[in-house]
Amino acid sequence: MAELGLLQPVVVRPDGHLIAGERRLRAAQLLGWETIPVTIVDLDEIARGEFAENAVRKDFTLSEAVAIKRALEPLERARAKERMLAGRPSDAHHDCVLWLWTTNQHMREAFSVLDAWGFHQKTILTWFKDQMGCGDWLRGQTEHCIMAVRGKPVVTLTNQTISLHAPVRAHSEKPPEFYHLVESLCPAPRYAELFARSIRPNWDSHGDEVRPA
Repeated sequence: MAELGLLQPVVVRPDGHLIAGERRLRAAQLLGWETIPVTIVDLDEIARGEFAENAVRKDFTLSEAVAIKRALEPLERARAKERMLAGRPSDAHHDCVLWLWTTNQHMREAFSVLDAWGFHQKTILTWFKDQMGCGDWLRGQTEHCIMAVRGKPVVTLTNQTISLHAPVRAHSEKPPEFYHLVESLCPAPRYAELFARSIRPNWDSHGDEVRPA
């Protein structure tokens, strides 16, 4: 609704009683809209309207749903590219390292993000978890972090590898072992983390779910 507006007005009785469109009304309130279009139904149509809204419904057929999805995909790709370009970290240091987390399913999109932000992939760290998760074809038990660079940053390679073994934590929370690896490989006075889940020493943590470590 925020992008397209209200495509279908809510339905009310002449006395203002809501017949259909409660979710649309709540969404409009969350968006801060003060007025929305309504359709007023005469009293002799109320019973038929309420029944039709809740009982006489037909779900999309599989072919209809696929056709709608295919029609929306080009638009969503274009909008995703606009969001990536708008979020490009142009103020980042010209010599820096980026660690970009992704999953098997979104590996292709992750490389598109690197291209949009002007970073070059160097290697991929794989987190091997102690528990398996969800999956459409195979159950997932790994997560990947692309190490990418811009310019010529300083790294101190000793015995670090592309394998990281650590237990699963809270949803989307990365293990402490990852931060230790980054700090050992990329010496810096401060680090920055987006979508962080906890606060760590020497890290600038940004995210809606940040909490003390």
